[in-house]
Amino acid sequence: MSSNLSDKPYINLENPDDRQFALEDPRGFLAQIPNGGILDEIQRAPELPSYLQAIVDESAQPGQFILTGSQQFEIINNITQSLAGRTALLKLLPLTLAELTQFKSQHNPVELLYRGFYPRLYEVDLLLEQGAGFYAIEIKAGATVAKDDFKSLLQLTSFFPKHIQGSSVIYAGEKGQKRSDSEVVSFQQLSSPERLPFSGHLGFVDNGTQ
Repeated sequence: MSSNLSDKPYINLENPDDRQFALEDPRGFLAQIPNGGILDEIQRAPELPSYLQAIVDESAQPGQFILTGSQQFEIINNITQSLAGRTALLKLLPLTLAELTQFKSQHNPVELLYRGFYPRLYEVDLLLEQGAGFYAIEIKAGATVAKDDFKSLLQLTSFFPKHIQGSSVIYAGEKGQKRSDSEVVSFQQLSSPERLPFSGHLGFVDNGTQ
């Protein structure tokens, strides 16, 4: 989206600093993009559409703001209440196999079956074959983990409870942690396969070398 509309400022409301600014000072937040822009994950700041209404009504220029997000029902609800008659809704369809092939020449049919055709639908970094199912993994560069780091893993497991054998967050901290719903694995544990909750070898690429 941002690459196709490069003339518009792009703000992702998943960013904690931007989200806090939008929630605490919506007028000041919107003042930084007086000519409009792209607001991604708009459902994270549900009050913004009410402030956008005044801006849109004062301007005769269409298409100032592009609102995108991953929670369709929340977005539609906010828009229909605050921006009724002022918006055009576009629904993004899944990628076709031909479109996926532009990014990767070959695809594992089993992986496609579970991931679907939306780009990074569940935003899980890795799916390892594990017995008769799969093991889901998220990789975090930070040395701490938060509740939101497990959101995609839990969502995927809830969708396919019979096929996801387990899940882990791999992070840059020093110690692993055991949780009831998932496990936290440190980068240091990767050098000792016997300490891992999943089987198989993970290789990481650094500066073009493995």
